[in-house]
Amino acid sequence: MEPTKAQKEANTIYEKLSKAKKLDTIDPNTKILALEYRAYKRANRTETQKQNKIEQDRKNYQDNHNKRLEYQKEKRNTEEYKAYMKEFRASEAGIKSARITRMKVYGIISDDYEALYDKWKNTTHCEECNVELIGGNEGANRKCIDHDHKTGAFRNIVCHKCNMRRGREDNNIVGMTEEQIKEKRRERYLTTGT
Repeated sequence: MEPTKAQKEANTIYEKLSKAKKLDTIDPNTKILALEYRAYKRANRTETQKQNKIEQDRKNYQDNHNKRLEYQKEKRNTEEYKAYMKEFRASEAGIKSARITRMKVYGIISDDYEALYDKWKNTTHCEECNVELIGGNEGANRKCIDHDHKTGAFRNIVCHKCNMRRGREDNNIVGMTEEQIKEKRRERYLTTGT
């Protein structure tokens, strides 16, 4: 069915307001007529027109994407932004954001990362051997989040020593020599890529 004169006129109005970024001012009935007209035009495109539209959309997306990347790159290089990020990373919100990001990168799956962060922050003793936990990245009794590597499920907050022991138990490498462990890891990497 051919589009009506009202639909064509509504589409003209729609295009003008769209270019002016005033779509919220458009009458709902006019919008419906314009969308009906556009649906008709879309449905009756030839294969060549469809391919041209796809190519044009790809080009527009790539151009916009490149402009956004360039803008972000310029913004990141300003001294103001660098000072802001330095201040943010030192703040409680920045530390929390970095910790939650690390949890996700390590493969920990949770419905509530905020609660998990609060538990990590407030835990002072290993939930396995009860040793007092320390902050930082070194030491056998540093704080670690233990999780199942197969399912990503959080188990509890433990010291590094207990976390490593549990990892060996999970991978069935208890009692193996260092060479056997390396060979098992190599085989796993070749089969699963992890």
